[in-house]
Amino acid sequence: MDLGQHGNGFEPQCRKTIAFGLAELIELLRSFRGNVSGLKHFQRIDSLFSQPHSKLFDFEKTAAGAEWVDAFARRARQAEDPQGPPVLGHADWRVEHLRFEDGQIVATYDWDSLALRPETELIGLSAHGFTADWAIEGIRRIPTANDIRAYVTDYEEARGWSFSKRERQSLFAHCVYFIAYGARCSHSLALDKIEWEPGSWPYLLRTEGEALLRSALE
Repeated sequence: MDLGQHGNGFEPQCRKTIAFGLAELIELLRSFRGNVSGLKHFQRIDSLFSQPHSKLFDFEKTAAGAEWVDAFARRARQAEDPQGPPVLGHADWRVEHLRFEDGQIVATYDWDSLALRPETELIGLSAHGFTADWAIEGIRRIPTANDIRAYVTDYEEARGWSFSKRERQSLFAHCVYFIAYGARCSHSLALDKIEWEPGSWPYLLRTEGEALLRSALE
């Protein structure tokens, strides 16, 4: 589908459009009555991380040096408290998979990411990386904690009411978990790296992971 242009999720209006689009999508899909029991995207398993999404990443062989990342992921999972029934939504809703025209979303991609998950999980997952576009070189991709909080606020505005305290706990814990997953992927490709540059998953986790976890536990 050759419609629209790439967006910039760091721009407040584009960020709001992304959040409003996800809220609209979830609301539209509530009326779907087909069999969705086969949608197993991002199902939880007993191990800390599921099989990485690419063969580039081998978490078992690259565990040394990533203990601090795993500790964040473990704390995030302990803080998760999924609220509400599962809903249909896009589990990789980020700017790369959207096209825009006149401030509106005109095309969406990557529909193998359709998932049946609690709303708080879908929003936490989207919030952790809604700014990422890996199809364009030389751009910033990783949000800050403030970007993430603003995105959640935009989503609350779109749905018409705020998340409860327990819902926010689940949402932000899920968000931190997937930031840790991204940091684990980065580590697996640079085992000897200690100092991470701004705009990377390990940098976001190291500098703002605690603050985001506090958002989950407040």
